[in-house]
Amino acid sequence: QTNAAGTSTLASTFQLVLSEKDGRAFASNIFGGLYRGYGITLMREVPFAFIQFPLYERFKVEWGKHQGHETSPFQAAACGSLSGGIAAG
Repeated sequence: QTNAAGTSTLASTFQLVLSEKDGRAFASNIFGGLYRGYGITLMREVPFAFIQFPLYERFKVEWGKHQGHETSPFQAAACGSLSGGIAAG
């Protein structure tokens, strides 16, 4: 099976990505197109993480205090879901 660029192996695809030097990639002199879009990804993910992780930890602590013991893995997942929803909103 081939991909859109016409390469069929992982090695040839990786070589194609590294050979792209069109100036649009992050550190294009060294990495080619490997890090294209890295800056915008950071601009999206870093603020999200700065909101989500403190909320997640706080929700776990408060839920644990409310019930008198640590949260279960299921409860921690619920805290993560809620904090992720708030951070994404």
